[in-house]
Amino acid sequence: MSKKNYIKKLICLALIISISLLPTLVFAVYSSSYDSLSFTQTNNSYIYSNNPEKIYSSYLKNGIGAYTIKVKLTANKSYDVEYSHANYSGVPLTVAVILTNKGPGSATITKMNNSSAANGSYYVMGSAVETEYWSTAKYSTKDLNAGTSEIYLRSDLNSANASAGVGKILLKANTSNVECKVVIFKTGTSLATVLGLPVFDCMNTGSSNGSGTGKATGTGLYGHDGRMATFDYNTSVYKSFYLDCFSDYVSKYNENEFEIPDQYLPYSGWQSNAPQVSPRPPVSPGLLQGSYGIMYNIIMKNAANKTLYLVPDWDNITYNNYQFYTIRDPYTSTWKTVSVQKPGYISIKLPNSTSFGFNWVLAADDCGMLYCTFNKPTTGTAYPAN
Repeated sequence: MSKKNYIKKLICLALIISISLLPTLVFAVYSSSYDSLSFTQTNNSYIYSNNPEKIYSSYLKNGIGAYTIKVKLTANKSYDVEYSHANYSGVPLTVAVILTNKGPGSATITKMNNSSAANGSYYVMGSAVETEYWSTAKYSTKDLNAGTSEIYLRSDLNSANASAGVGKILLKANTSNVECKVVIFKTGTSLATVLGLPVFDCMNTGSSNGSGTGKATGTGLYGHDGRMATFDYNTSVYKSFYLDCFSDYVSKYNENEFEIPDQYLPYSGWQSNAPQVSPRPPVSPGLLQGSYGIMYNIIMKNAANKTLYLVPDWDNITYNNYQFYTIRDPYTSTWKTVSVQKPGYISIKLPNSTSFGFNWVLAADDCGMLYCTFNKPTTGTAYPAN
């Protein structure tokens, strides 16, 4: 073979390799350029239950179940309660939000909204619950007598492996005598027995895949269920920003995005040598690393009639070829679920307005690590959101 032909073959081989790698580099080509956002934490208190995420039979205390979190509610304060769990126990399980009035006197419980689902695709259900929750208000009040308990939201999971339940409810009590629990138990167990169950032990329930260790999940009480920041297209340098980059990235890209809990379920997955990125707040045990269920409100300025691209970090999303997000369409102001398949990205046309809110929610079991950019990706398939 002549030297000239050999060089031609090398060039062709290099081109083939480059082309084959392009789809996996959609996110990486932008990863060095971003504008940092400064967040304000807003809205209601947040009770989130996702650890242990996978419930094995060995996790069930007394062979029945356990609770993940118990919170004494502050009078007239609104709490957003969300759970996300999958059944690997081999028996039907129920995930429930239970309120108990410790007395004295009756308590008025106000439900402002709720949504739940069970036994569907984990990824699809999460966003469907978020979309319904943010779309439709469901207001009701009911008295809870002293010394009594009641289930206010539940998901009944069948016995098939990976059957999952997702639920979300916004509520408040008019007294400080009410206790809120998220409990997982064998379906059909009496309420009296359920109320006596102990807390999950996530210090000793780790499995080969890390379930129950809280490495990328969490259960805790947080001060806020909302995040607000401003992005000005005219003053931004890179016309790009990150949302919900957790794990090794936590606290790196934005200020005040992730929240340290007021209380959390201890877990063995906490690593004291977790990466710290100065000058951002330190990584802390119980940190809600994915901001799951948190409603983001990004005030967009000077971005009229432009297109915003949402690019998942496919290089680090290894267990799922799809991503589902809940967004509020900036044109119609309606909430919707949008999906994207690897290695694609979502395109959102923005309205003819000098200032408007872009609202986005990441459902449990989907991945954050989202790159938002006004620079059109050069590879991958576009999935229009509107």
